[in-house]
Order: sequence, then C-alpha cells, then structure tokens
Amino acid sequence: MTAVVALAALAAGAVLGFLAGRRTTTRAPDATRPPDATRPLAEAAIEVRDRLTAASLTARLDAGLAAAGWRLIDPTGSRFDPAAHDAVDRDTTIDPTRNGIVAAAERVGWADPSGAVVRRPEVVVYRYAAGGPS
Repeated sequence: MTAVVALAALAAGAVLGFLAGRRTTTRAPDATRPPDATRPLAEAAIEVRDRLTAASLTARLDAGLAAAGWRLIDPTGSRFDPAAHDAVDRDTTIDPTRNGIVAAAERVGWADPSGAVVRRPEVVVYRYAAGGPS
C-alpha cells in the first residue's frame, strides 16, 4: 500500500509540475500543438485522483487541475438531476425534505477548460421512507 501511495504522490507531483509550467509560461503558443494537448495528461491525473486516499494529495491534484482550467463537479447537497448526474446508489432517509437530494458523490464529475463535461458525477441519492431504513 505504501508503494501505491508513493507512486500516486510521484504522479501527482509530475502532473502538477507539468500543468503549472503550462499555465505560467510567457512564450507564444505553439501553432502546431492542438489546444487540448494536455487533455490525456489531465484525464490520467483524474484517474489517479480517484484512487487516492490521502486528502493532501487529492487537494494538490485538484489545485493543479483547476489551475489548468479543469472544473470539479461535486453536486453533494443539491437536487438530483438525471440529465447531469448518474445515480449509482440510494440512501434511505426519514426526512422527507431530503428525498431526491444528492447524499454523496461516489466519483466527482469533471468539466474541461472549455466547460464541456467530460465525466458526469456518480452519486448516491436520498430516498424518503416514512418508516426508516428497510
């Protein structure tokens, strides 16, 4: 497990260093490089983030991705929207006002720098049950 965390930390550092370098450069853009050339790297960073258990590493990756223009989508606490969220589980609640509210994000969603959603959030949704959990 320690090797996995070390590998994740190494990957996070490499991704953040690369993304930070891309955002602070003052040289003219390379006309031969497509505008989404860093997309595969960002998507790999998102996959690594999904496997991390260390909050500090997750926060570093989030900050690096945000600096590169990527936006994290965490709808926890908002009304479930089947057009924007994928429900993967439900959680019973005895509070009728929580029915249909996102209880948690199993996997957060992501939007790329253009604003296009590249991954919808996978969420747990509250379901009202008058008698409590069944």
